[in-house]
Amino acid sequence: MSQIHLRMLLGQAGVDAPDVDSLALQLTGALEGPILLYLPMSPRANKALHIARLADSWQILIERLCQPTPEREAEADREG
Repeated sequence: MSQIHLRMLLGQAGVDAPDVDSLALQLTGALEGPILLYLPMSPRANKALHIARLADSWQILIERLCQPTPEREAEADREG
């Protein structure tokens, strides 16, 4: 699955993230392995900013995955 497809799916899902492109990149990396190692980056690129954007999007991804949903809460109540 390409980063473009993931970006489109995140948009259609209404994901409200400050940087959906970086979130799509994180998901692509998680699904396709070492893609993050091959990112094109110019010699003048701000590597610290790039790393910070990836870290922020990873945090958003994990927070969303761990966020309680009504379905999860109902299941937890049933298991009780």
